[in-house]
Amino acid sequence: MNLCVYGEDPFGPALDSINDKLVRDKKVVVKRIKYPQQLKPCQIIFISASEKEHLPQILDAVENLSILTVGDTNGFAHQGVVINFFIEDEKVRFEINPKAAEDAGLKISSKLLKLGRIVKGSN
Repeated sequence: MNLCVYGEDPFGPALDSINDKLVRDKKVVVKRIKYPQQLKPCQIIFISASEKEHLPQILDAVENLSILTVGDTNGFAHQGVVINFFIEDEKVRFEINPKAAEDAGLKISSKLLKLGRIVKGSN
């Protein structure tokens, strides 16, 4: 399972601690990505806030691919990122764009949908 970070890496060495670990018999490989053409082998992409201006091009590059897009920048879910984290009342929360998940061929569990804030947005 390729976990990719696109743009500035806010995780640093913390993310490296899961590199080569097994999750459900699949090895996690952490990759830092700089160009949209490098995104196809990714199963999960964290899109950094540094790429806010390039978000439409990034989402176009993964259109029709079964890739979970994740961010932590205001407005990302409304623009087509599947899961976006944010801080509210000093707690980390997340919003989910079900249409973006559906367009990527991903199914979000009903339990996860109940925990997150549902947003609608363009994609």
